[in-house]
Amino acid sequence: MAILISSKMKKLLFIIITFIISSRFSYTQNSDTTSLHFHEDSILNKIITSIPKGWIVSTKNGEIIFEKTDSVLILNEDRYNTQNINKTKAERIERIKTHGIKGKSRLVLKYENRWTYEKILTVKNTNTYVYQEIKKLPEKYKIANLYDKTLSSRETAIYTGVTQKEKDQISKYEKEKKELLSNTIVLPNYNTEKYSFFTKSMSGYNDNTHDIYPEEASLQLFQILTLFIEYAGQ
Repeated sequence: MAILISSKMKKLLFIIITFIISSRFSYTQNSDTTSLHFHEDSILNKIITSIPKGWIVSTKNGEIIFEKTDSVLILNEDRYNTQNINKTKAERIERIKTHGIKGKSRLVLKYENRWTYEKILTVKNTNTYVYQEIKKLPEKYKIANLYDKTLSSRETAIYTGVTQKEKDQISKYEKEKKELLSNTIVLPNYNTEKYSFFTKSMSGYNDNTHDIYPEEASLQLFQILTLFIEYAGQ
């Protein structure tokens, strides 16, 4: 005999399941003190022995750090504004040398014991459910027509209201969206034989708002990332 479950009951069951998942996984994510034995992990060992010369690897408090031994100069400005686009490479280098700040090219990854397939699948299913519920919120709070194309991006939907009633509805939407997002769990970026890795931070590399000298430091950092993608990407 089929059993009908109300929407409120479904929501309650989801909260219970999420609580169980969070209880099982939160200790691993926040308090893991697993020692990193890369010699026992052929994939990780291959990555570490393939990094560019002039880089060192260290571990601390559940993190593995890849760092270029020599310092770099970092210029914090828009690399693609009209003024910079028209500069020659020599002019750009001279500007970095004049105005850049000394720093380090560094990649920091958190690590844990390798997640099991079941754990990854459970977290993916939970996250999928959360995002499906978030998609329903604009209709639930009757704000779909308040979507702001100008302020929104592919990653973030922005809603703006004129009346106080509209603003209140948007506020309720944002509150529930935040509550739902708090139930999502970050998945590993990379998995080797024995460990799962999460990208924590990167510094000292070229992007839209940073110019690095010497440029090879940035290229080498991305070489290390490419090694993880190639050998340990999902």
